[in-house]
Amino acid sequence: MRLLIGIVLALALIMISCTTGNVVNDNTVKIGMAVALTGPSSDGGEYEREGALLALEEINNNPNYKYNYEILFEDTQYNPQTGATVLKKLIDIDKVQYVVGAHGSSVTLAMAPIAEQNKVILISPASQSNKVSEAGDYIFRTQIHTKQEISFFADYLKPIINEEPLHLLLMNTAYADSIIQSFDEYKETNDFIIGTIQKIDVQETDYRTYLLKLKKQNAKYVLLAMTRKMAGNMLMQAKELDMDIIFFATSGAIGSELITTAGSAAEGLVFPYPYDAESDDSIQRVFREKYYLRYNAYPEMLAANAYDALYILTWCIEEAHNVPDAVKDCIYQIAYNGAGGKFSFDENGDAVKEFIIKTVKNGEFVKMSS
Repeated sequence: MRLLIGIVLALALIMISCTTGNVVNDNTVKIGMAVALTGPSSDGGEYEREGALLALEEINNNPNYKYNYEILFEDTQYNPQTGATVLKKLIDIDKVQYVVGAHGSSVTLAMAPIAEQNKVILISPASQSNKVSEAGDYIFRTQIHTKQEISFFADYLKPIINEEPLHLLLMNTAYADSIIQSFDEYKETNDFIIGTIQKIDVQETDYRTYLLKLKKQNAKYVLLAMTRKMAGNMLMQAKELDMDIIFFATSGAIGSELITTAGSAAEGLVFPYPYDAESDDSIQRVFREKYYLRYNAYPEMLAANAYDALYILTWCIEEAHNVPDAVKDCIYQIAYNGAGGKFSFDENGDAVKEFIIKTVKNGEFVKMSS
């Protein structure tokens, strides 16, 4: 598959003679991948694993690449302490200098200082906290951050909810804090009302207390910002309580597990999404076709994010002759068109992407007609 990549790579070309990264005698570059393969968000970690493995197969079959690539998978369990531990293992024992991960903002923020201190490039496919933007020069992400998403979605919601408050149900992580911060910043220049804010531990499964509190307040509009399984259970339990509430969700709550868990209770859910699964762009279409042939399912956003993260890393490793600092500079300058669409990285290492509005209709995620 052809990648349309534009590069301004001045530093890499003059650093070829510098000490290279982790290349063993057979010319193999090891890349760590630290994502949630078990735990509350293991479904997301599995999407990322699948996307990365598909990319790895294509990359290693590219005759123009001089290195061979190997992925070393580590399970963060969606836990910050575990994430920090596995990153130290990848750095100290496996001697990797490039890591795809983590899944979850709290986990990435626990790993970022370690990566920064060791000058290890960390590129996350699934961390949205605004704090990741300040995590360091070696920290990147192919996922959007909450400020981008909330600004876009609040503009969309404003004429819908009018003068009604938008209540927030959030998983209790750094992601939730970033959602709140983003709404606070949006409210400073916009007439927008935030109602009750409730944080929920990711291990919880019974949400009736939170929902009944909203019912008692006659809440009309509620935003879900949580894992896909949590959101699915939330919608199902709200239906069981016969609640007359219009639910919205953030992109992080979207995945097949939401519909599998919620069933018909998910119908009509509206959300912003930085990944257009129906795009007619040839690169995105080929990715979807290859993914379907490999896994008998169409890709989620997180699969595309991980696929792109590996392609960007390896492309820059090739261009920069596996000199880590030059690889870092290469990533900052890249203009990329891949599985997740066209985007580039800003000065904070954040992917800048466009959003669409989607909904659940007849048990499927579809683009809104207007």
